[in-house]
Formats: sequence, C-alpha cells, structure tokens
Amino acid sequence: MLRALLDLVILRLLEEHPMSAYEIGEVLTRNFGSRISPSTIYCKLSALQNQKQIHCEKTKSGKSYSLTELGKQTVNDLPLVVEEICESVQILLRSKNGLFKKKEMSNTMTYWKQHTLLKLLQQQSKQPPHATI
Repeated sequence: MLRALLDLVILRLLEEHPMSAYEIGEVLTRNFGSRISPSTIYCKLSALQNQKQIHCEKTKSGKSYSLTELGKQTVNDLPLVVEEICESVQILLRSKNGLFKKKEMSNTMTYWKQHTLLKLLQQQSKQPPHATI
C-alpha cells in the first residue's frame, strides 16, 4: 500500500522541509519499517517534478526537493484523499467473501487515483480567477 501512495507520502514529508532523495528514503524506512529502493524514490520524484508538484534545486551536497504551490495545495487536500482511500478500502472489503484479488486491488487503486485527480482538477477549475486592478 505504501508504494501505491508513495507520491502522497513524499509530498507530506516535503511539507515539513526540503529533503534529498536519500533523506526521504531514510525517513520512509524509519517510519514505515519498509525500505523503498532508491530507483523507486527517484522515479516518484521525477513524476512529481513533471506534475509540477515539487521543485528540485541543486546544492553543494546534491539535489534538494521542495514543494511548489501546487504541491502545497495537494498536501492541503490530503484529508479528501484519505476519505477517498477509506471509501476504496470499504469497496474492497465488500467484495466477494470479503476477499479480493491483487488485480482487483490494482484496478481500484487506479480508479481511486484517477477519480481523486479529477476531483482536484475540478476544484481548481472552480476557483475564481485572480482579480486584476
């Protein structure tokens, strides 16, 4: 489940302060007891950069990642995301005999990510345009 939500977990970690990929990996291992490979972390960081959720800055000690305004908005919307996760889990638990197959889980998570993204995009499009003077 952590891997499925890794992008959201990374955004939440970066809310506290900018971090390197190594630091992110260390925090994930410490907090979740699960080691995520560096290639997986870099892949998620790259995807988050492409989505304009995070910014990468080169420093003397390496690369440091921080949230963009869009990333901050996503973190602020995390309570909605958690609600969506809970609803998805309830759907999974209601499947035949309370059991689900890995493929069903994957399809539900894909649906959840698409549905959540659509909701976030709809909310952003409903925001009034900035007033100009």
